[in-house]
Amino acid sequence: MQYCQGSQAGTRVFDGEFITYNEIVPYNITIDHCTGFDMISEGVWVGYGSNFIITNNEFYDGHKDSGSGYSNVDFGGILASSGVSNVIISNNYVHDIYDSGLVGLEWQTGYGNDNNPTNVSITKNLLIDNKQHVTYGGNIWLGGGDSSSIVAYNIIEVTAGNCGTNTSMGVQAAAGTAGSAAGVKVYNNTFFYACSTGQPIGANRGAYIDVENNILHNTAGNSMVWLQNNSPASTFKNNLYYGLNGTYFFGRWGSNSGTTLSTWKAASGEKNAQIANPLFINGSGSYSLATDFKLQSGSPAIHAGTNVGLTTDYAGNPVPSVPDIGAYQFVAPISPPKLLRVGKPE
Repeated sequence: MQYCQGSQAGTRVFDGEFITYNEIVPYNITIDHCTGFDMISEGVWVGYGSNFIITNNEFYDGHKDSGSGYSNVDFGGILASSGVSNVIISNNYVHDIYDSGLVGLEWQTGYGNDNNPTNVSITKNLLIDNKQHVTYGGNIWLGGGDSSSIVAYNIIEVTAGNCGTNTSMGVQAAAGTAGSAAGVKVYNNTFFYACSTGQPIGANRGAYIDVENNILHNTAGNSMVWLQNNSPASTFKNNLYYGLNGTYFFGRWGSNSGTTLSTWKAASGEKNAQIANPLFINGSGSYSLATDFKLQSGSPAIHAGTNVGLTTDYAGNPVPSVPDIGAYQFVAPISPPKLLRVGKPE
């Protein structure tokens, strides 16, 4: 059952299914503070139109069925499909969904407007323990989109036991039925993986993305990046990597694979890449809260980013001209004021 408090009269809500806007051209729709669970398809699917705001929603337990435990439908959270423009997907919580493409873009044919999605902002979302059961999917799926769209300040976590049965990616750039992702900006996200299959970032089918200021953390020792031979045109700058095992690839760039930082830099051209512990605060002790991914004082991610023009982080803190890497800007704790004694000396 889904409960929505959206601004659009007549919002279509179906028990255990989804909200969809693809039968008529919709404009100026806000979908806010909705809850969707036990879904058989997307939580929200906008087929074409413009000026959507999809914010502060929760979607979980999608794609389960009485047989296999999950279905073969490709998406389970929020999908912006062909022909959409001016879409904000922000501050949503998507978790424990059993399939691919939890939040994403798709450039498809057959929807009346086959244009690539444009000006889509996927920011400040929390995606946790979404399982992967189809080949080459992603917590954030980019099966379309161009440089007018951005994926920024999201937190994506997949803990041990929730990796699924196939190649689960944090962000996966690929192709829809009409074309590929081309230059979508992937900035200042935090990826925390404990999976021996899949990587925080991947691209295939000719897709390419611009990847800057991200933390890629994989405690299982699998590779961090996987770009197939037909998708080597991506750009990488000022990312921080941690959790590597020397017996695994650091990353793959087309036909080039690297097990060390130096070989990765040579293949990718990412001169300012670093391998270091980002020093998350982990206040819960189990990395179960978004705030666990704030930075400790002394983190190598502090002031190590490049200016990409963003103004606020995951928590709404201002971003300076030299930003930190990851979803949280470091904010120093405020010391209590000292007490001053005023009076006549004794």
